[in-house]
Amino acid sequence: MKFNLGLKKGAGKPAEPKQAELPVPAAEKKAAPPARPPRREKPARPEKKPKPVVDKEVQHLLKAFTGGKSWTDVETAAGKLLGKGGAAVEPLCEILKGAEKDVLMARNTAYLLGWIGDERAVEPLTHLLKNYNPHIRQAAAESLGMMGSRAAMPALLDMLKENEPTLRLAAADALGRIDDPSVKDILAGLLKDDNLDLRWAAARGLARRAAAGRITVKLPENEFGLEKEAETAPPTAVEAAPPEPQQAEETPPAEETKSDDNPFQNY
Repeated sequence: MKFNLGLKKGAGKPAEPKQAELPVPAAEKKAAPPARPPRREKPARPEKKPKPVVDKEVQHLLKAFTGGKSWTDVETAAGKLLGKGGAAVEPLCEILKGAEKDVLMARNTAYLLGWIGDERAVEPLTHLLKNYNPHIRQAAAESLGMMGSRAAMPALLDMLKENEPTLRLAAADALGRIDDPSVKDILAGLLKDDNLDLRWAAARGLARRAAAGRITVKLPENEFGLEKEAETAPPTAVEAAPPEPQQAEETPPAEETKSDDNPFQNY
């Protein structure tokens, strides 16, 4: 006899009761991975200044100017570069920056930039006023004087305090070419300097300065015509410099008479 308990076929075993999921302690939970630090941004690279575009003719002249086999080649190239004007300024400034230890090249380039007179050359020329070589410093000062650059005045005033007479003279001459009201008193004070060449430079600078009316610069009579030169131009008023002591003229020795007793005389 079979008993039907109402169970479906295939469901002989009763289903096991499911266990409730217990909460996992916080310590047992896997820690979340740390957040990645933000990427460091690379510093922006400074923009490179584009190299000046130099036409072929200027390039050819620059090669002759820097590497001429003779002084005639260098001088000819310098004259033609001077005619190029502003087109030659930037490459010449680059040459000047690289020639701080080449005395001849630095001097030639400085003078050429001074003759061109472009304001872009003021900064590299002013930098050369602190060069180790006095000849380069002198050329830089004279070139800045050609340009009449007011921006170079502080550096030129510092050079005026140097002990080297040549540098003081170059600075005084350069200041005399700059049109600035403060230069007048500086040059006037130099008229009493012990150095004759420095007094010359100061008087020339004062004579160049334009002034309303005719004013005479009085200087000692024995300053080799300097008084006349100063009175001819329209200068500014200056106090007279102390006269220099005059030296007595030496009389030439009397011509020796020939004698038959002296066998070494040339007949």
